[in-house]
Amino acid sequence: MDALGIIIGGGTVVVLAVLIVVGIYLIGKSSYSRTPDTTVSDPTADAECEPACDQWIRARLTSCQAAADEASARADEESAKGAAMAAGAAAVAAAAAAFALQKLVAVAGPFAIVAIIFASIAAVGAAIALGYADYKLGVYSAAENARIIKSGISARARAAVASALDIVLRKCDPTRRRECLAIPSPC
Repeated sequence: MDALGIIIGGGTVVVLAVLIVVGIYLIGKSSYSRTPDTTVSDPTADAECEPACDQWIRARLTSCQAAADEASARADEESAKGAAMAAGAAAVAAAAAAFALQKLVAVAGPFAIVAIIFASIAAVGAAIALGYADYKLGVYSAAENARIIKSGISARARAAVASALDIVLRKCDPTRRRECLAIPSPC
């Protein structure tokens, strides 16, 4: 085989390896299931007092739900991050063990065949550990994206509460305003 054939063959292996790594990552990313997003409705600015009060109550309830969703997404993200870090550490340890066993083959003398078997097993274990770490990194990425989306929804829900409160303050007489604002928080 000429030098060009070796280069092309080696390039094919590299491309195949990259495709496998990207594929495993995407499988991890797509395996993460996230909860449906909370729907945030903007309050109607021209509402009279009673509808404005109802809007404020609904906005507070939606805000509580969005905050709970955000907290859950944050916890999922932290869990996925810890799992990805642990899988990465295990992969590095497995790769180091495989490398050390491969170096042992050179000095194993009459036990070289045994060292080769153990080095091969360690290399397969390292490849599996690296694949799992790649998968967990995909899961973490998806969890992070979900948390970012939930944080945005929660911020929008808080803004809707402030807007609805502003409408109540402008549209309701002092007595009805006190009654409306005295309703306990749904959180």
